This record gives sequence, structure tokens and C-alpha cells, in this order.
Amino acid sequence: MTRTVRDATLESRSARLRMTPSAKPRYRAIEAGLHLGYRRSKTSGKRIVRFYLGKGRYELETLGLADERRIQTEPSY
Repeated sequence: MTRTVRDATLESRSARLRMTPSAKPRYRAIEAGLHLGYRRSKTSGKRIVRFYLGKGRYELETLGLADERRIQTEPSY
């Protein structure tokens, strides 16, 4: 049976809020050549997907703002 890989740094909203703001994202491997990252700035955070293209090259794609800003701007019904 395979085990679930856990990353306490990226797993919960409170853990992500404790991260220090940085220009470089922290990545977690999803599978070979595919990584999910999170970058925290002073005001919000972003989720990033990184694809390995080969020969040491990667392609990055930002998924958008992460939960910190979205929760503050969602209307309450």
C-alpha cells in the first residue's frame, strides 16, 4: 500500500500564513516532472505549477491567488 505524502508547510491555510514572504516558491512533487508550489508575498499567496521539460528546463504556470485574498473578497450570502 502506498502512503500519502504530506507537506506540513503547504497543507493548511494557517501553515501557509506562517511562511515567510519569499520571491521563490516552495514546491512539492506531485509525480515525476510535475510539482505544485506556493509563493507567499507580503499581502497574498500564489499557487504555481511547474512542469519539467527536460535538459534542466521548466515551464511555470500560475494558478492564481491562493486562499488568503479570496476568502477576504468573497461575498457572504
